[in-house]
Amino acid sequence: MNSFKRILIVFLTILLLLPTAVGAPKGKTEVRVMSWWNYLQSKPLQELKSKFEESNPDIELIFDQIPSKYADKVLTVVAGGGDQVPDVMMLAMDRIPQFAKAGAIQPLDSFMTDAYKKSLYPVVFDALTYNGKTYAAARDITSFVMFCNKKLFAEAKVEIPKDGWTWNDFLEIAKKLTKFQNNKAVQWGYYFPKHDDAVFTWLIQNGASYTTPDAKESVLSKPEARQALQFLQDLILKHKVCPTETEAKQFGTDASAAFLAGKVGMQAGGLSMSVALDNNNMDYVMVPLPKGSKQASTAFVNSWTIPRGAKNPQASWKVIEFFSSKEGQQIVLDTKMGLPASKEVDTGAFLKQRPDNKVLVDALSYSIPFQTLEYGAKYYDLSKKNLELVWLGQKSVEEATAEIDQKAQDILAGK
Repeated sequence: MNSFKRILIVFLTILLLLPTAVGAPKGKTEVRVMSWWNYLQSKPLQELKSKFEESNPDIELIFDQIPSKYADKVLTVVAGGGDQVPDVMMLAMDRIPQFAKAGAIQPLDSFMTDAYKKSLYPVVFDALTYNGKTYAAARDITSFVMFCNKKLFAEAKVEIPKDGWTWNDFLEIAKKLTKFQNNKAVQWGYYFPKHDDAVFTWLIQNGASYTTPDAKESVLSKPEARQALQFLQDLILKHKVCPTETEAKQFGTDASAAFLAGKVGMQAGGLSMSVALDNNNMDYVMVPLPKGSKQASTAFVNSWTIPRGAKNPQASWKVIEFFSSKEGQQIVLDTKMGLPASKEVDTGAFLKQRPDNKVLVDALSYSIPFQTLEYGAKYYDLSKKNLELVWLGQKSVEEATAEIDQKAQDILAGK
């Protein structure tokens, strides 16, 4: 056999083996999920991954984390494009307009069936749409209720408030729960973290808001808004039933640290707050928020989105669809990640765990979505900086709200 025949035989042998090599099983499809949570410390994310991969063995979820300044950093990642862009991205509802306008996230309407839309609470779509398009699917919903420290109520011989209690009732209870030593408060009736959504709750209870519905004008200087903000300032400075941020942070930097330390009698919060309280064996009860001019609570929705540049939008949607489905949202509820966005989730076991869990679910019926603004980041930064001076007594409510409304004109106009 000459050398040419030998080479020919080797070549034909390789050709015969080639189909076997091409048809070999490929590896799993990786779908990268970006969030501000640490996957290794998050039971909800771990269970969502486990259940999803159980039903989709051809896909592996990889969780990445940006722990601080999340929105700004992830916007930079998406703008940069390339392999660094995740396939699925966690996003808070107040950032939806900003990301949608920048083209950083994709509309999801083409993926959503009518059956899928009907399975979700209407508040979800109110929170996650921009210019008539749906840009996100709900991770979970938070409705605010009032947490009461039963031990402090018992020591002060004060009854736990009932549905229908008013702002006046709230103030009188807060006074009774507050303790002083040498004219200095050492225990407080109430605490609120100075976040935009915490303030929003009091605004909407008094028929007020941050801006007009079309988000073209700031309206914090309107009488209803000023009255709510004055009420909050008085809690801190006049009645001294609410600690300053400096006083609250002596117990820790977490928003519920003072409550957990047994130094605060009442604090508004959502389902996630109960996780920390349960882990610390806190004896508490949840009741509806006090009623202002109307019954109202804040609904805050965290979401899942598909960023621009995602390599496989169909795979991205497959993950998001599961996360926001009946099964995924059952995991959300069972792990206390938040309240479910799907109306099909069974809340029976959840309500049996604690009778007052019903207060959280009931609050959804009168909750108003937190205001999401196209230029929300800049507007809320302006609002927070001015209101911080109000809480410290360095600025009057009238001065602060007038300045916010005046300077917000250019911000809300996009100038």
